[in-house]
Amino acid sequence: MTLGFFAVIAVLGLVPLWATVDRAYVQRPIPASLPTPTATLAIGQVRVPDVIGMEEGDATRVLEGTKLQIEIVGQANHPTIPAFAIIEQTVRAGEPVDEGTTIGVIISQGPELVEVPPLIGKSLSESEAQIQSAGLIAESQEAWSEQPPGIVVEQNPPAGSLVQSRSLVLLTISSGARVPVGAILAGKISLIAYELPRLNYRPGETLPLTLVWQAIQAPDQDYTVFVHLTRDDGSPISQHDGLPANGARTTGTWAPGEQIIDTHQFTIPPDTPPGEYWLRVGMYGGAGRLPVTDPGHASAADDGLVLQPILVN
Repeated sequence: MTLGFFAVIAVLGLVPLWATVDRAYVQRPIPASLPTPTATLAIGQVRVPDVIGMEEGDATRVLEGTKLQIEIVGQANHPTIPAFAIIEQTVRAGEPVDEGTTIGVIISQGPELVEVPPLIGKSLSESEAQIQSAGLIAESQEAWSEQPPGIVVEQNPPAGSLVQSRSLVLLTISSGARVPVGAILAGKISLIAYELPRLNYRPGETLPLTLVWQAIQAPDQDYTVFVHLTRDDGSPISQHDGLPANGARTTGTWAPGEQIIDTHQFTIPPDTPPGEYWLRVGMYGGAGRLPVTDPGHASAADDGLVLQPILVN
């Protein structure tokens, strides 16, 4: 009887072990992260492929290769999908349908196009309001013009152009006779602006130019200003070199922040061929020309500032 009692106890001790084995190997639950099994297709059915973003020809081949038909049911603008590509399909990709089913598609016409309004002759504020109303973006720059300051004298793209929504429209605004520059020479002297009465001249005429200088720090010596009218390669056809303000205000007397009006006049040679020439200005001292550390709204070449093209005719 004692042996039988111990045998029963041993058997009962194995029950928890069998339960553990059974849970581990027999009753394994399906993890929640596993995808739901896809329903089996019925005989004669196929799944609709995804053709969005494909060109019409490619979409046709894909659908017909799946034993389906294609039909264009509409067109619409789309900001990112290019013209003639599919932007929508009437049956969602992956859906089961009968073979031979017609899948409707909508074709992209590309981004919506906007007509650029006419802006030349209008004020900057009026032009910016029209550009914003058209769904475009305005950017402006100043340039010499016979028109009053603040008036649009050029626009790019031109009026009537068709462009994508949110495209940039560049406006050139008249600065009048005075053109801002904001260039810096050797970190010491700034060319604030220049003034020109006109841009067209005849051979033999006098060209007046007014420069507006400002000392960033007190110059340590007197510098000479050069004003050259040059060909495209930089070679001068006429020039005027001299102390600022005809020597009345040499650079050694300039105080930081003070603006100096500096007028120059030179004659265009009578034998100058018709064409476009360039105004170049700068300063030099005993060690040579002052380097252009920041050209501002001008451009720099050979330690000088290239300001403006002049037309001789």
